Amino acid sequence: MNETQHHNMIRYIHDVIAMERDIVNAVRTQLEDERVKEHHELKSIFLDIAVHGDHRADMFERLAEQEDGGTLGGAIKEGIASITGVLAGLYGMARMHPLSRMVRDNIVAMDLASVSYGMLLTLAIATGHKRCEELALSSLNDCPGFVLRLTRLLPHIVLEEISQDAPVENALAADQAEKLIRDSWNRSDP
Repeated sequence: MNETQHHNMIRYIHDVIAMERDIVNAVRTQLEDERVKEHHELKSIFLDIAVHGDHRADMFERLAEQEDGGTLGGAIKEGIASITGVLAGLYGMARMHPLSRMVRDNIVAMDLASVSYGMLLTLAIATGHKRCEELALSSLNDCPGFVLRLTRLLPHIVLEEISQDAPVENALAADQAEKLIRDSWNRSDP
């Protein structure tokens, strides 16, 4: 691996650390919301996202410290600046959002994580960095499960929210929407 490739890998690692820390901080704030606390399945998923995100960030911090000689602090700030813009719009004023928007925002965040880990994985494979490749692949493999769990739950939360305002015409709407969403994903598999 040449110096430029090494620098790019370190930058990508710092980006995923910053991204994970942002996601974890936002999800931990959501976990303090009374509505989340009362929704046991949602609370469990959010807690899993936070715990797994902390673990992934810790693993990459150790790798970054090994790779860049301990200059993690400044690079993390640079990574935070690049990722925070995307996540800030999602997570701003979280307590004012309905649960459905929290779920949506976490789906988008986990999609962003998936894309970021895919980029890092590609770079690690291309440069022959086996340890980074292993960590990136493991992290990438975490993301789809969270997206699927949240996507499955989203129609039910939307239905719960709109049912609070007035009776709905179709009480089975969440089940039907969940099936149609799942079918849509299954059809799009190339």
